[in-house]
Amino acid sequence: MFNADDWTLQTLTAGVNKTPFVETTLSRFFRTGRLRTTTAMIERGSTGLELIDPVARGTVPAATSNAGLSRAQFTISSVKLADVVNITADKVQDLRAFGEEDIAETYQTVLDQETGTVRRWIENTHENLRFGTVKGVQYAKDGVTEIFNFYTAAGVAAPADVDINFSTASRAELMDFYADHEDHVRTGLGADADAAQAVMYIYGKRAWRRFRTSDPVAELYERYQDGSVNREGALGQRRPFELFDAMHMPYYGASIGEDEWRAVPVGVPNLFKTDFTPLDNPETANTLGVPLYATPERAEFGKGYKVELASLPIHYVTRPECLIGGSNIEPV
Repeated sequence: MFNADDWTLQTLTAGVNKTPFVETTLSRFFRTGRLRTTTAMIERGSTGLELIDPVARGTVPAATSNAGLSRAQFTISSVKLADVVNITADKVQDLRAFGEEDIAETYQTVLDQETGTVRRWIENTHENLRFGTVKGVQYAKDGVTEIFNFYTAAGVAAPADVDINFSTASRAELMDFYADHEDHVRTGLGADADAAQAVMYIYGKRAWRRFRTSDPVAELYERYQDGSVNREGALGQRRPFELFDAMHMPYYGASIGEDEWRAVPVGVPNLFKTDFTPLDNPETANTLGVPLYATPERAEFGKGYKVELASLPIHYVTRPECLIGGSNIEPV
């Protein structure tokens, strides 16, 4: 089990990546890629789309001065999400029952068991960074320290939060509320406005409760729930509730406030992306990044191994001006 050939960066990294990351609410909106560099250069293209007058066959159209792409750029660096686990000999002793598992299977079992907790911490941090991305500002664990501000980087003004009292809003007010914010989202998408299949609204738990129990929504939501058995997947995944030409869903990520809501455009190519970058290690320089790295170091007196589990992602949005959100507020 503690053969030195099995405890290398290459073998451990291959082992931890056999188990894919758990799919989360926001990960479904992010396209995943791999980079050889530790930074991403984000191009914000404006196509300047126009209608073209038809010309007669056999003639050459007049040249235009504004054809092609005009671009602005900003750069974002990867962050390192890492922690160290200790795998000692006593954790593998007597683990393999005779005739049941071979050494390779036992090795993978131990690796999964011992790295499982840190892996979940990393997955939760990925989700925190994704939520910061759909909000326009990524924050550290304390919720205060800024990691990256997409509005500042892109040179656009952050939209003011929009507050509403879901409990007292009328049907007409809610229809206007969602129509106004869809307009904001699609205007921010520019030439990609029509590419958005829908706008998904995600809610903190109290905002969701107030929304779904409000008078204009409650009866329709009950009907939706009555048919939920026909909509759920094999694993019972939550499905969005469609109303007011929008999709609505509770979000239980730790980063969202209980009264908070956010609008997320769905289906726009390359709007939200996650790129994995190489580990800060000479062996991985100029190689394509992978979701997770495991770097071993022999423990003192040969009692086992310390393993650094690390992920180096870049989560980003290419058009932060399409983002908007706010809170449910109730009079005191």
